Amino acid sequence: MQEQLRQNKLPVAVDFHYMNLDTDGTQPNVAVAAALRAIRASQPDLLISVDDESNKLVTSQLSPTSRPAVAYLAILETPATYGYSPNTRATGLEEQVPHEAIIDLLAKLKPSKPLRIAIIGVDSATGNAEMKRLLASDWQHHSIGPTKLVETNKQWQEFVLNDAKDADVLLVLDTDMLQAEEVGVLMPVSEIIQWTETNARALPIGIRENYVTHGGGLAISAPPSVYGKLAMQLALQWIDDGLESGVPAPIQVPYFYVSIRASATEKRGIELPLVYQELARSTGGLYP
Repeated sequence: MQEQLRQNKLPVAVDFHYMNLDTDGTQPNVAVAAALRAIRASQPDLLISVDDESNKLVTSQLSPTSRPAVAYLAILETPATYGYSPNTRATGLEEQVPHEAIIDLLAKLKPSKPLRIAIIGVDSATGNAEMKRLLASDWQHHSIGPTKLVETNKQWQEFVLNDAKDADVLLVLDTDMLQAEEVGVLMPVSEIIQWTETNARALPIGIRENYVTHGGGLAISAPPSVYGKLAMQLALQWIDDGLESGVPAPIQVPYFYVSIRASATEKRGIELPLVYQELARSTGGLYP
C-alpha cells in the first residue's frame, strides 16, 4: 500500500487506523469504538477495510446509505456477509484459500496416497472464515478431520498432541489472538508456530506467510503484499474515475506464495521439488 501511495499523483489524504486486536490487553469492544470514532472524525470519501475482523466488527456496522465507499481487502467471508454489493458502493478483493495448491504439493510429496488432513486455527473472525472455506473445498481423495478452532494455547496444544496425532498433515490457520493462560495476554505467534513445528507428528503446513517467517517449515499462502498493492491501486483508480461514476469490478488473485524454511523441512526428511524452492526464493520466502 505504501509503495502505491508513494507513486500516486492524485491529491489525496490518507489516514491509517490500526485496531491492534493482536496486541496484549486490547479489548475488542474498545478497539471497535475507537475505529468507529476515527471514521466519523475523518469522514473519508473511501474506506479501505482490511481483513474479516475489521469488516465484521466495524465497517459492516456503518449504515450502507451513509457510509463512505468501501474497498474491502483480504476477506474470506463473501462480500454479501458484510452487506456489500455494487448497489452499496462496495468492491474489493476476496482472499482465497490455497487448497488446490496444497493438494498439488501433497501429490508431489506423497504421490497417489490418500492422506488424513487435520486443521487447527484460532476462534476468530478470520479463523472461522478460513475454516469454512477449507471445509467447503474439494479435497479429492484426501479426508479432512479432525478440525478445531480454539481460544487458548492449552487447547491448541491438546489438539496438536492428542486429536491430530494420527493425521498425516496438519494445516495451520491464522495464529493471531490465541490466548495465553494469563487473562488478557496473547501468545506470541513465533512461540505458537515453533512449538507446533517441534511437537506435531503430522506434517505442519501453514496457510499464512508468517508461519515460516516465525519459524515454521512450510507454508502456501495468499500473497499479502500483492493484495495490499492491488487494493490501493483499485482505490486510487476509483477515486480518479469518480466515486459516483460506478463501482469497479472486484479483483481476483489466482496464485499463491510458497514459503520454505530449509532446516525445518530437512529435519522432517522432506525433499521439496526444485520448482517450489525457486518459487519461494523468487518472493523472498526461502529461509535457511
